[in-house]
Amino acid sequence: MTVDGSGVTEPSGQAGRAGRRRPYRWAPAMAVALVVIYVAWIHADFGGKQVTVAFSDIIIGFAAAAAGGGCLVAWRRLAGWASRGWMLMGIGMFFWALGETIWTGYEVLLGREVPFPSLADAGFLIMVPLTLVGIAAMLDFHHSALRTLLDALMVAGSLLFVSWPTVLEPTYRAGGQGLVARSIALAYPIGDIVVASMAFVLLSQTARQTRATLALAGAGMLSLAVADSGFAYLTVHNTYSSASIVDPGWFVGFLLIALAGLRVTAAGRRNTTPLLVGLPYIPLAAAMVTSAVLQITRERFGTFQFVTLMTLVTLVVLRQVVTLRENLTLTRKLSTTVGELRHREEELRHLAFHDPLTGLANRSMLQYQTERTIERQSRDQTSVGIMYIDLDGFKKVNDGFGHPVGDALLVLAADRLRRCSRPTDTVARIGGDEFAMLLDGLATERDAEVVAQRVVAELAEPFQAEGHTLRISASVGVAVQRPGQGHAGELLRDADVAMYNAKFGGKGTFVCFDANLRSSILTATTSRRPGPVGASPADQDNPVVARATHA
Repeated sequence: MTVDGSGVTEPSGQAGRAGRRRPYRWAPAMAVALVVIYVAWIHADFGGKQVTVAFSDIIIGFAAAAAGGGCLVAWRRLAGWASRGWMLMGIGMFFWALGETIWTGYEVLLGREVPFPSLADAGFLIMVPLTLVGIAAMLDFHHSALRTLLDALMVAGSLLFVSWPTVLEPTYRAGGQGLVARSIALAYPIGDIVVASMAFVLLSQTARQTRATLALAGAGMLSLAVADSGFAYLTVHNTYSSASIVDPGWFVGFLLIALAGLRVTAAGRRNTTPLLVGLPYIPLAAAMVTSAVLQITRERFGTFQFVTLMTLVTLVVLRQVVTLRENLTLTRKLSTTVGELRHREEELRHLAFHDPLTGLANRSMLQYQTERTIERQSRDQTSVGIMYIDLDGFKKVNDGFGHPVGDALLVLAADRLRRCSRPTDTVARIGGDEFAMLLDGLATERDAEVVAQRVVAELAEPFQAEGHTLRISASVGVAVQRPGQGHAGELLRDADVAMYNAKFGGKGTFVCFDANLRSSILTATTSRRPGPVGASPADQDNPVVARATHA
């Protein structure tokens, strides 16, 4: 399902379409049929003027009640502020239907002309604040309350500028009306301007997935606003009568709101993915056109219009400043987010190729670096060496003092190996207590032996770990490969074999792999119980020794 800031959820997929089909399937067709019948009836004046007026009053009241019912259907299906918004709109529609009932009573039952003002106007006008608050409940003020407020003021100012010469000024200046009647006549278009402004802002926040639902509601409110403005204009000039040219505006507006309420299918969280972000500028464009027309047809603006126009210009500038600041904020947030993602990517890459305890390279990184180094050999004409290092006596420390002490010892050993390495070397932890060192750019095998001697001597010194003095040693296997001799797998294997021969040849020393050692291993692998070079028959029974020769 997809949702937007109004809380409206448009169904998606087969289940959503099926769920909406039952209450909504025939509603649009019925609404179109009713509009055609209504317009045809009042245009042809079926049954005479009195019958047409009665028909018009009754069917408009029915449409207002249907709009209230549709809003209450939406209220039952939603939750939160959006639900309250639809409920308030529904109550407002019912008040309008009540006002229309009073109006019908005057014209149809009593056969009298409806006085102005009357109780019917109370029902009509009560709908305005309820609808206004209802729309405000649907607006999303979470992300940019200031921009939403500026949009509403900009639209209201634009509609006020357009309405002043066409409706408001003639209503204000009309004679023969008392103060109360003139105030009520002005309340209709002013209220409609405010409601229409909120409708424009609501539509500008509409997500693509819910555009049909809120477009129906917004179009219905705009239709009501046009009808109310026409009613106020005709009433001031004493030319309004029921079933006039403005009445279809109410009928169509209420039906559109009813359809919108029926389209609401479920509650959802807020999601401000705007579809028509430039919609508030449409009334502004209308105001600019009105300004141009007034410049052509009049010598100058009135004071009210001049102030309104300057206010509009100020609002537009403020709106652009707010939008610019929001864009800069979003850009900074985006840059921060990208930086954090890159940092996390680096962390993940580091974790993938490094040991989390010691911070040294892991087996994967050692393999990768060895392959790259061997690829460079033919160009640099240097040798590559690998040292496999096994900590002798580590298991006793781990079992005797516990894993925390063992981990601390591994970290200290890693630090010493770093000190023993050269800037071009790579130190790695490849197992529990096994380490390796990639020696890059060796001139001779003697260079590797020097590093190996330094490693053996350094690791033989006592360690201070977690308040304990610990003594261990290291068995080191060294393998050196000249340009064009082999591949990374062979080099790593040779260093491993040399390390196990050092371990079972006395520990605390190093062994360099050579061709003779390779030949001896190949010979040993053909025997029943292979063992490392120099191993005794007892050693050959040891499965660890067997692993060394088998490697």
